[in-house]
Amino acid sequence: GLTEQHHQCFKIDLNSLSPVWFRDAVRKYIILKLSRGSLRFHTLRNRASIARRFSKFLEENYPDIESHEIDRQLMLEIYTSDWWYSVGKETKKSCLLCVK
Repeated sequence: GLTEQHHQCFKIDLNSLSPVWFRDAVRKYIILKLSRGSLRFHTLRNRASIARRFSKFLEENYPDIESHEIDRQLMLEIYTSDWWYSVGKETKKSCLLCVK
């Protein structure tokens, strides 16, 4: 007989990310990693969640920042912020990946 195949649809919501350039960069990163199969979906979903936290930090502390304004000085400010010390090692690693 015929067998029915079930396809599961997974979603990663990036709509809440801002600024737009950051959302686009995270989207490209996720698509690249998915297309290469280099990271599991669960890991990418986790990194998207971390990107949302970083996005909120940017929105609260640097609301008008543009991608070309992220430089060494700004990263040092972020590294020494209370927010940076309040997040775990995996969050820090993922934030750095998003900024690269």
